[in-house]
Amino acid sequence: MKKNKYLTVDVGGTKIKFCKFDENFQLTNSAEIPTNKLPVNSLDFIVELKKYIKQHLEPGVKKIGISFKAAVNDGVIVYSTLLGGSVNYELEKEFKKEFGVTVKLENDVNAMAIAENKIGKGVGIHSFVLLNIGTGLKLSYINNNQLVYGYTGNAGEIAQKEVIVPELDNQVIKIDYLVSGQGIENIYSEFSGQVKSAKEIFSNKEDDINAQKSVKIFNKYFIQLLVELSYYYNPEKIIINGSVKKSLKPHLVHLVNEYQKSTMDIFHSKSVEISEMDNCAGLGCILQ
Repeated sequence: MKKNKYLTVDVGGTKIKFCKFDENFQLTNSAEIPTNKLPVNSLDFIVELKKYIKQHLEPGVKKIGISFKAAVNDGVIVYSTLLGGSVNYELEKEFKKEFGVTVKLENDVNAMAIAENKIGKGVGIHSFVLLNIGTGLKLSYINNNQLVYGYTGNAGEIAQKEVIVPELDNQVIKIDYLVSGQGIENIYSEFSGQVKSAKEIFSNKEDDINAQKSVKIFNKYFIQLLVELSYYYNPEKIIINGSVKKSLKPHLVHLVNEYQKSTMDIFHSKSVEISEMDNCAGLGCILQ
């Protein structure tokens, strides 16, 4: 029986996932809990998180990887709504003291990009953008096998970008309201007054006029985003991950065609692909 050598904890806005990996980085076991089971908007969140980690930590584990939906800089959580805002919590230092093993903290999307670079669709690629479309929206950029962090470690926070949306009465809206799982759910709710998941909205767009309108808006701003990423970063490849990736997959060829029509040839990414990796945020932490 193979011994587990790594424990990963992926702290997202919706769920927290615990994964155990053997020495070859193969998944051996996993479990998850809703994020709101812990006391959000407070550092008490960390106190409870430690308790759950202790439940999953086994003798022989040599490294814990913590991927966190947060602004992270050099082992420190600088800002997280889950913890109450600006906290500057030295997670790597505190968790190493608590658990007695090596601990690596990384922003969840940055960790995804690292995993793709090491063992996924980014292997051997000059440069790529990892675009995570989940509950929210964030990107990470790898250039020559190096993650570009930015001055304070927070490069890629495109969710803060605002756009004017004619389809929604010229409202000024942050881009992650439009291009994310939560975003398309919010748009659908504005049109219909009903609540449906992103998966349901994409699946029902042929039979539901409000789903059609919502997907049309999502597609428009998704294509615009790909164009902007190409001009800003000029990546060889764009890799898409996140909870919406399965819903996007059947439509990707059409969307990429439209993206290419809207972009000068010299700026086209060679390919736009859906990630095939699961648990890659945690993997990215332990692969460092």
